[in-house]
Amino acid sequence: MPIIQTDGGYIYKTIKKRTNSKARFLVLLFFCSLAIIAGIFYLFTKVDFAGVFNLNKFQIFEEKNYYAVCVNSGDDFSYTSQFVNDIKMQGGAGFVLTYHNQYYLVANIYDNLSDAENVSQSINGIDTQVLTIKLNKLVLSKSFDTQQINTLKNSLNCVNKAYENLYNLSLCLDKGELLDAEVKQKLQVFKETCQQDKEMLSQAFQNNFESIVTRAKIFASELVTNIIMLQSSQNLSSDIKYTLASTISSFLQLQQNVTKN
Repeated sequence: MPIIQTDGGYIYKTIKKRTNSKARFLVLLFFCSLAIIAGIFYLFTKVDFAGVFNLNKFQIFEEKNYYAVCVNSGDDFSYTSQFVNDIKMQGGAGFVLTYHNQYYLVANIYDNLSDAENVSQSINGIDTQVLTIKLNKLVLSKSFDTQQINTLKNSLNCVNKAYENLYNLSLCLDKGELLDAEVKQKLQVFKETCQQDKEMLSQAFQNNFESIVTRAKIFASELVTNIIMLQSSQNLSSDIKYTLASTISSFLQLQQNVTKN
């Protein structure tokens, strides 16, 4: 079809096929995309963006469940604690645990659900329940070095080490496998271990007032103090169970204070 007339005749528009050009464009776009992706990957391997934006994330505590055999519960402390002395006289913890805005009178705590259920069912004359206590995992997003992170992990894991040591000592005492004096000797050894962990934490975080660090230091100090007090106990079996429950309660408070900041 002519598009313009001149002295020499008509000029016609030449129709060109664009299929090859479009294909070349798509191929070029594909390779450009690959180049961009490769460039971004290279940058992330060479540049610590997480460190720059304070997004380093390290799990410093693994989730753990404990199971408390409770002989009373309610939303009022006075009501829940009315049988504390009775439980302690029978060798139980007699500790009032606050959990999810409720009070629970704890007889003992186990790390195995079936053990807790068996004990709960064997208690006659009292309505009991098994309370699942969940210690949530903690994920850190602070710029700490490897040594500091490992020290913090070890310090927080003291709640599990304390449970294992205190529960085993209580069990041996109740079975008559150890005398009070022997248990107190083992408590002294464990106290020295906790004291060393506390000192390592202080050395790793000198002049550091981050919430997680401060709370971990408080928890470590409380644990050492509680074990020292156990060594002068006159009702050792009950007091060990009480300290065990108190330690888990303190760790719950630590988690609550850290996560709300």
